[in-house]
Amino acid sequence: MDFNDAYFFLKILKYGSFTKASEALGVQKSKLSRRMTSLEDSLQVRLLNRTTRTLSLTEEGQAFYERIEPLIEGLEDAKDLVQSLHYEPQGKLRITSVIALGQFVSAEIIPQFLKLYPKINIELNLSTIKDDIISENYDLALRPAPLIEENSNLISKKVGTGKFVLVGNDEWLEKFQKATTLEEINNFPWIINSHALKKSKGAFQFAKDDVTVELRPKNIRLSVNNLTIIRNAVVQGLGIGYVPSFMFTDDIQKGTLKVLVKEYKGEEVPLYALYPSRDYLSPKTKAFLDFLEDKKDLFK
Repeated sequence: MDFNDAYFFLKILKYGSFTKASEALGVQKSKLSRRMTSLEDSLQVRLLNRTTRTLSLTEEGQAFYERIEPLIEGLEDAKDLVQSLHYEPQGKLRITSVIALGQFVSAEIIPQFLKLYPKINIELNLSTIKDDIISENYDLALRPAPLIEENSNLISKKVGTGKFVLVGNDEWLEKFQKATTLEEINNFPWIINSHALKKSKGAFQFAKDDVTVELRPKNIRLSVNNLTIIRNAVVQGLGIGYVPSFMFTDDIQKGTLKVLVKEYKGEEVPLYALYPSRDYLSPKTKAFLDFLEDKKDLFK
């Protein structure tokens, strides 16, 4: 049995005649007649009593109708639901991110996004491990360039650039201003993201024009993979912090923290959103990617 024939059967009953069903469906009347004949032949029963003016169900037709009507209606409801999800941003958006970037996004990006899209819920997983986006059914991942999956077919979209700076409170700014060489900073107590420390192998480069200075902290007071802890430690004067500037914009603008080495530029790391495919990209994922694009000035 062809389920398309069962669909036509229901529509003929809904509209009350082959002629009206033909007009509503945009299908030739002769085709509908052939499909009903094919359906009856496959079932080996007569479903409809037809004359030029009337249409009625046989006993077998009534029984068949009662069984398939909820099935076909359920399929149409499912189709309508899926299409509504496709056109309107809604549903659960699953995101995985490295911890530092995820902390910033959860504080600066996600609250604004959720207010704009009340029908979207977000599940955010912060991890130092590169989660498999496909097998774990994530809609997208947020990664700095070094953590982009190798040999991957994932689509990547650049959302910003992490520019690292050295910051400290007023106490450390005063001590820095008294230093006679940049290398003296090596002896200061440092507060560093543990992942950045591991990646750099203990050496951080700062460039000015064609001059590059490499700093190697001798006193790492605290290394941790949590920006809130790093921020609190630096604000309280436990040491100087090597941090991505966009995550400390408020503190720098308010003067709570000062940029110590302004004339030299620290490392720059591109930040990316990764997602499985451009084909049939869900509205919720597209909405979040577009929102990141609109807020790209925050990643500076």
